[in-house]
Amino acid sequence: MKRVLMVSTAASMIEQFNMPNIKLLKKLGYEVDVASNFIEGNTCTSDIIDKLKKELEELGVRYFQIDFSRSAKNFKQHKISRKQIAELLENNEYCFIHTHTPVASALVRLEAKKRNIKVIYTAHGYSFEYKGDGQQEEISGSWMYYKIEKYLSKFTDTIININEEDYNFSKEKLKAKNIEYIPGVGVDVKEIDKIKIDWKKKRESLGVHDDELIFLSVGELGTRKNHIRVIEALSSLKYELKFKYFICGIGDQEEVLKDYIKQQELDGKVILLGYRTDIIELCKVCDLYIFPSLREGLPVSLMEAMACDVPIICSKVRGNVDLIKDSRFYFNPLSYLDIKKAILTAVDLSKEEYRMYLKQNYETVKKCDVHEICKKMENIYKRVGEK
Repeated sequence: MKRVLMVSTAASMIEQFNMPNIKLLKKLGYEVDVASNFIEGNTCTSDIIDKLKKELEELGVRYFQIDFSRSAKNFKQHKISRKQIAELLENNEYCFIHTHTPVASALVRLEAKKRNIKVIYTAHGYSFEYKGDGQQEEISGSWMYYKIEKYLSKFTDTIININEEDYNFSKEKLKAKNIEYIPGVGVDVKEIDKIKIDWKKKRESLGVHDDELIFLSVGELGTRKNHIRVIEALSSLKYELKFKYFICGIGDQEEVLKDYIKQQELDGKVILLGYRTDIIELCKVCDLYIFPSLREGLPVSLMEAMACDVPIICSKVRGNVDLIKDSRFYFNPLSYLDIKKAILTAVDLSKEEYRMYLKQNYETVKKCDVHEICKKMENIYKRVGEK
């Protein structure tokens, strides 16, 4: 039976975004192995990783610890993990590899090309921005990532981009045999619709008073997710609006955020909820979803909020602008004043504006339904596997 390897730098990427792909591969008759770091660099708790391992075992999926580092500059660790990948590829015969995240995907492609193994690479948002007119290239962000992606594309059977800007760049500048556009990993819109909540009880469980607005953000507590700018904006609104702002996620910036919340005298108004498994319920009870990332691919958490019929404001960055079409609800993620303006715009919507905005978002997110995404992935897996 043919065997496929699924790779990501951190196992949380497998848990959060790739279980549908693994189940699809199993349905297509493949044996599946997973290679990732199950110990470090994850954006979920160790209990969730343990549940992931159990689920993989129940599916008959083997998993391998690879000591990947998320830091591009940790060359010593990259050397170790590349050797581990080389041993894994040497000891197993893979029909193809589906890899995710920049660091793991770079190391995997270097080793796969030595063994003539086909690679599918899903780029969940490039770490650079490209502008070119055919005569001159302008790169902002990480020049190193740009050069690596350009070089390794020659050894990639299929690149999957999840937003239009990255897709257009890949088609113009990269040399993969196939370049595909798939709008993210998708969300199950019908299942989200089925989730019902006791609105009053949920608000009470969060300690929210009847006259308070609930603002919500979901994302790793890291620099890229940019929660600190929202806190800064809300500090300027603390005497103007009655609110509670909840942030769901874990990460290395937790203590920084806690200190900043105290500094801005927002204790009790800005609450870090940690890792949560009731995100859909929280979305359905909130009054405004705020997504302030500095960089994105095509964010699942934003799609989930759209499917929950909640008003959204978001940073004007690629990926986000693929999903949210109304520019009134964009903001510059580096400007707390711009975020403040977007918050006030959202909370002051008329009933008709509110209804039309939610309808537009819901119609957009239906195109990202997980079942439609799976159909597209099935076609790619069949094409690559049959070569």
